[in-house]
Amino acid sequence: MSADELVLFWKRHDGVRCVAIKHEPTKANRTKLWELRVMRMSRVIKSEVFSGFRAAMQAAQVWRADFLVD
Repeated sequence: MSADELVLFWKRHDGVRCVAIKHEPTKANRTKLWELRVMRMSRVIKSEVFSGFRAAMQAAQVWRADFLVD
């Protein structure tokens, strides 16, 4: 996990992992955004931004089923 990856939701034996990254609010957008990424090494395979941690956590559970098949 790199320094900007705050949460590791799951990791496969081949190194594919699902992590969450928190983006601080800006003047234009006052909400904290959570970016969910599925990564292999440093390559992003899938990414989506959520307005809350709970939504990101629920998506991580759904994505895990998609990536369990080798």
